[in-house]
Amino acid sequence: METPRPAATAEFLPPPAVGRVFTAGYPIRRTDVTPDGRLRLDALARYLQDVAEDDVADSGLAEPYGWLVRRCALTIRGWPRIGQRLRLATFCSATGPRWAERTTTVTAGGAGLIQARMVWVAVGPSATGRDWPVRASDFDTAAHVSNTVHWQAAEEVLAGLDWLPARAEMEYHHPILPSARLRLVSQLSAARADLWLLNDQARLASAQLTV
Repeated sequence: METPRPAATAEFLPPPAVGRVFTAGYPIRRTDVTPDGRLRLDALARYLQDVAEDDVADSGLAEPYGWLVRRCALTIRGWPRIGQRLRLATFCSATGPRWAERTTTVTAGGAGLIQARMVWVAVGPSATGRDWPVRASDFDTAAHVSNTVHWQAAEEVLAGLDWLPARAEMEYHHPILPSARLRLVSQLSAARADLWLLNDQARLASAQLTV
């Protein structure tokens, strides 16, 4: 079956005229594709994670903190397929006080097919984590928790602060299912709290509270 191809008019952000651009190549393996040979999105996400980590290692930076993905937006011109070798070129496309945007262009067969723009937030070694158990009463008729449980986690973090937020934002990345073993991880400052609900390091939800 032929994989449908998106329109080829999607705009890609060009690499910077000056500055660091890191490139690496990865083969597409059988375990990374659908039965008809298309690269799966979860496999693509792993390649994006790998090239980001390889970039940091190659740069020689000894960072005193880690990074968590807050948002990922994909622009797709075409789909890589089994047997092709991916070339990923990644660079920093924006920065903030505690975040950075990484843009990565995925090329296969000489054609630029996918570009990812990912916002990463810095998590220092002072980030705290604790188990966050879910209860049978937390699950609805769709067999996953409602958004009220996510906000209970936010209230748990707020209980340890001496301020209340003027703005609160929650992003739901994946449903919380009965098999999830959750950890609540938070990074706190004088006027901001970032928190994540993780399942074996997979990010299910994230929130930001600010004064």
